[in-house]
Amino acid sequence: MAEQELEMEVEDYSLKMEKKKKKRKRKQPIDLKIEMVKENQEKIAPLVGYFPTGYDPHKKVQDDDNGDDVKVYRHVRRSRLELVVKPKGSKVNFVGTNYSGEAEAPISCQHALGVFDKETQTLKIVKIESNKIFRLEPKFAGKDKASGGEKVEALTAKERAERLNDLTMALGTKKAKKKVREKANLDRKEDAETLKEMGKKIKKLKVLASATASDDSEPARNIPYHDTTAETPERAYPIEKIISKGENEILQKALHYLFYTEKVSPETFPIFVRNRIQKMKEIEDKTERQTLGVILSYMTHLIKFKDKHSLDYQASAKNHRIPEMLLQSFKSKFKDADDGGKKKREMSGPKNDLLISHVLVLSLMADDFNSNPTDIAHDLRMTKLKLRPHYLNLGVKMVGGKGKGKVAQATLPVPLNFPPMEQRRRKTGRK
Repeated sequence: MAEQELEMEVEDYSLKMEKKKKKRKRKQPIDLKIEMVKENQEKIAPLVGYFPTGYDPHKKVQDDDNGDDVKVYRHVRRSRLELVVKPKGSKVNFVGTNYSGEAEAPISCQHALGVFDKETQTLKIVKIESNKIFRLEPKFAGKDKASGGEKVEALTAKERAERLNDLTMALGTKKAKKKVREKANLDRKEDAETLKEMGKKIKKLKVLASATASDDSEPARNIPYHDTTAETPERAYPIEKIISKGENEILQKALHYLFYTEKVSPETFPIFVRNRIQKMKEIEDKTERQTLGVILSYMTHLIKFKDKHSLDYQASAKNHRIPEMLLQSFKSKFKDADDGGKKKREMSGPKNDLLISHVLVLSLMADDFNSNPTDIAHDLRMTKLKLRPHYLNLGVKMVGGKGKGKVAQATLPVPLNFPPMEQRRRKTGRK
């Protein structure tokens, strides 16, 4: 018995050794020919799609049919593709696109499809269409519309901006959130009650201005608030009386968006403002820098408001947006009341002169009360000769400019000394 068991163990060992030898035998090398198939403009490149749901189309193929129905849709003008696979006898379509979902991610590698033909010993390698692999998502027929059967409409520019702002406020950085808040303050529109209360305050200011006007012997000057007893140019035309506290706050919040971001093109600013932006950025004192920034921003809105109400230059200010609070203030100061329900686009002569006076005073403030009138004359669409009477009416003195090529500088001596104003004669009818 022992001898028989020993013989059986020897046979088993020999069989195992033979099996190991067979496994160790190397496979015979294949003489392979590789062919790279180039793209053909007349034929579409191969498409590769996969089913993330686990659907296997090979299990559904029957002997008496041709399997699933596969269709490819291409946009006529754009390079958009849709791969649609419809299983036989099913209401579910599997749809994949090269412009939505994970296909929108940047391409980090090249994809190709290799097909090996054993008979010809040839491996053909073909690039995949747009280097995209289509993720075939299940879509039920008739369920591509929104609930209630309504069609999904594309978002407008305003709706898209609102959703982007909401996303930024929820997930954005502190810097991004600050920019969104500044932009919202710039575009803020006051409600009806606030506008009504603001109108009452403006009316009170008008009453106070008329009560403090000069004597009847001399007609009132059409210039901003001024102090004839001031001993410094800064107090002769105090900035807090020209730009209100509320307007100052709105303009300060928008300073970073206007002057320190690349979203606002320098060409959108008037020439006077454009040439002084760098000066503002170089000021080290924060309060002084903000004051100059508010002046330049207020001037920009004033000049654009003037262009908006000019038949010749309104196109230059078509896309400029003035904050709602400033817009209401400008309309009350520089626009006449509607006559018979008809809105007048152009400003009247006195209102236009008042706006010009405001711009000139602010330009003097920006240049430390020693200003070259060349830039501001260009922005106001006026010659320096026509601008001279407006300067003189403000108590400004023109210094220098007598030599060839020299330009007279506008300065503000104190106390203010106004030129005499001509009294208008009453017209008498002919006898």
